Amino acid sequence: MGNPDAQYELGCRLRVENEDVQSDQQAFYYIEKAVDQLHPGALYLLGAVYLTGDCVKQDIGSALWCFLRASQKGHSGAAIAYGSLLLQGGFVLSSFTLFPSLHHS
Repeated sequence: MGNPDAQYELGCRLRVENEDVQSDQQAFYYIEKAVDQLHPGALYLLGAVYLTGDCVKQDIGSALWCFLRASQKGHSGAAIAYGSLLLQGGFVLSSFTLFPSLHHS
């Protein structure tokens, strides 16, 4: 799978330092590799990409999922983004189980 910190860093550098489309695709590839390993920074960045529709179709549900996962890993910016979306009427996918102990009575 690779080192998620290195994949995240490489994805960020490719995204910022190059302006061509192929670099965006390469950046997204490495960021997704880090997301697969639940890297909090990569999850936050992917959430922002889904939220804005930058390089992908806008998908608020996927943005919420990414922000939730990143916040569970301690990313404070993701926690703020997640809470803000919920306050603005964002929805939580039914597959989320925020409090699993409540379902095991």
